[in-house]
Amino acid sequence: MKLSPKQNAILYCLQNGWCLITDSHSRYVCCAGPNGQFNFSLTIFYNMVRSELIYQQISSPFNYVITSKGRNMKTKPWDFSPQKNKL
Repeated sequence: MKLSPKQNAILYCLQNGWCLITDSHSRYVCCAGPNGQFNFSLTIFYNMVRSELIYQQISSPFNYVITSKGRNMKTKPWDFSPQKNKL
């Protein structure tokens, strides 16, 4: 499976301990971690769910987390500085 640059950034972050923050009243999903955060569209989010790269936990706290398929997917390193990457 070929990842888009945004999917690569999201997976790379999740593989390195970042988390996803969703809100039923927002059109975006936030990927947040110790080096910052960035938003991405619901379209990308649901494509990653359908591709089985992330899933929603079936018990509390019902967070979206990376799957074993997503954890084992090869990603390119992503520099978190805003000057280097523009999503």
